[in-house]
Amino acid sequence: MGVLSVISIMLVLTFQVTTGLFSEDDGLFSSGPLASEVADGTVRQLTKLHHIGAKAIMILVGLHVAAMVFYQVWKRENLIAPMLTGFKWVRRNIDS
Repeated sequence: MGVLSVISIMLVLTFQVTTGLFSEDDGLFSSGPLASEVADGTVRQLTKLHHIGAKAIMILVGLHVAAMVFYQVWKRENLIAPMLTGFKWVRRNIDS
């Protein structure tokens, strides 16, 4: 499940970067480097999608953090250290 979470966050971040290249926030100061290369209607549409992408990132990161809290509190399993180090100790149940 963690892999799907990370993949979805990465895909939304890729979408966010792509739409940010063409978006324009206020028309005067802040615009993507490629906003002048496309039509104004396209810029407005991509700006709307860029704002939706920002909300999607917040939701996905919130769900990811909630899953970490769930595992830490209810399952008593620390997943933060393995995310940082890349190593996780696993308990084995040996049935005789």
